[in-house]
Amino acid sequence: MKYVVDISKNQAEKIERLIENGKYNSIAQFVSTAITNQVYLEGSDEDKLTNTGNALISKKVESSGFKNLELKDINPVPVPLPELKDIVSSVPRVDSNKISNNFIWLWGQINRVFPIKLGLRVLFNMINNDQWVELEEFREEAAKIASNVSYTIKEHEYSNKVLKQKRISAGLPEKGKYKSLLRYKSHFLANLRSDDLLDGAMVNLRFVNLKRDTKSKILIGLTKPGIEFSKLINPIMDKEKYNTSLNNEEIKFYIEHIKKYVPGENYAINWLLKKITSGVSDRTDINRLLKEEIGYKWKSNNWKATDKFVNTQRAGLMARMFDLNLIVREKKGIEVVYKISDFGREFIDNV
Repeated sequence: MKYVVDISKNQAEKIERLIENGKYNSIAQFVSTAITNQVYLEGSDEDKLTNTGNALISKKVESSGFKNLELKDINPVPVPLPELKDIVSSVPRVDSNKISNNFIWLWGQINRVFPIKLGLRVLFNMINNDQWVELEEFREEAAKIASNVSYTIKEHEYSNKVLKQKRISAGLPEKGKYKSLLRYKSHFLANLRSDDLLDGAMVNLRFVNLKRDTKSKILIGLTKPGIEFSKLINPIMDKEKYNTSLNNEEIKFYIEHIKKYVPGENYAINWLLKKITSGVSDRTDINRLLKEEIGYKWKSNNWKATDKFVNTQRAGLMARMFDLNLIVREKKGIEVVYKISDFGREFIDNV
């Protein structure tokens, strides 16, 4: 279809300069990109938010969300770090002697770090000066608070027309949506399976540990790194600022933590940083190399890494690295390429 659009002389001159500078190949490409962006923006979370009474709803949500995240002056008793052999891997655990922990990293649907940090803060406040609390009680409380915080953040993002790639609400559960809440509990928090293997991001990152008490109730406690990470000031939870999900202090702590305690996640981040440094910046190429260089290790007699699985692992890894400010997107017309940030270059240089 064809449309005729009137634009000002000033706008036309700016578009022409962008084309001259190589940002776009033509006016048609610029217009196509602009339309794509605006259609996406207008179709964002509008239908998930009420159009009336938002201010009143925000105040109600804020009081039941952020207030419960205020850092308490307490000293929980740390629990032992979970053993790597007891943690569920995102790929089949063929044999501990055949597959290195370097090839086992977080499940791809764990696409942000902030939802984990929020869960840790909730747990920190619930434990007080003790060591353990009931797992299900914690999961219910964390999901409720996270969904309240999610609503407030999404309302801010919609009101300010924040583009998808800059939204910090990703990964948080939606209020009143059972599947969304369940996903948050199982993927981002923690769980003890019937076979006694530990599951969930908080466990995979060794920020928490789980156990059964004498009455078979499942308990959860914070490890020493989990306590330390919980106590770090966060821009969203402590200052209600929505420009970034983690500050530099939190990011540096997290990176140093995975270097020491989570070899698979550390390996994954370094692998991708090195690929991007070598000039590989297209998602299709990254998927291909991931399958060629690592995917063959993700297999057993009855399972192998499918293209869909590889893509999920790549997407989740990249999303977490955006959250950690290790990589950035650079747009050229309708194309998106990935580059290492200055922070990411510092990370790879110090490995």
